Amino acid sequence: MSENSSLARLAEKLNAEYAAYIRRWEATPIEVAMQDVEKLVAAKQIKHHLADAITEGDAALLLHKGVTLEKLIDQYGQSMDTQELLRQCVSPFSEMDFGPGEGPTVRDLLTQVPGSGLDMMTPDGYVQLTPEQAEQLLAGSPVHAHAGASGTEVQTEADMILCLQVLRGGMKDGVWQVLTDYPQMEQGQQMGGMTQ
Repeated sequence: MSENSSLARLAEKLNAEYAAYIRRWEATPIEVAMQDVEKLVAAKQIKHHLADAITEGDAALLLHKGVTLEKLIDQYGQSMDTQELLRQCVSPFSEMDFGPGEGPTVRDLLTQVPGSGLDMMTPDGYVQLTPEQAEQLLAGSPVHAHAGASGTEVQTEADMILCLQVLRGGMKDGVWQVLTDYPQMEQGQQMGGMTQ
């Protein structure tokens, strides 16, 4: 893990928050502190094992959303193995649901969480990109889209994909899985040659 990676930055952030959490816990009267022992265990598990349980893309998303140790503790359960628990405490922060005209664009998603892949349903078909292909898309390279059947692949310009608006989705294992639509347009503007 490089010093500048999202995982390293997240670990540094969580270490600082953990130290502050422990100081607060130690300063709490013992009868109150004993009620929070399960939270203390969760904090320790998150601090020591989160980086092994999530991807670089998950870490970038948590940093972007400003997710704190306290929020992760609130999501942490006690009934599964540590890796699964940590993945579950991260998942609510990666889910999105927007109304028409409210969601970010595909460009927004890919620039906010660099190094993530893309698995997207568009109004015209499907686009599936590795993190490397997503970076090429951001750089302006066209991508291949398909209608869901063999032999239906077509080349699509980057701008046509990057301007699509996210309606719902989330990130799983470093890949954005999203449902998109054309951006909301003012009367008289054109998209793909059709007046809306």
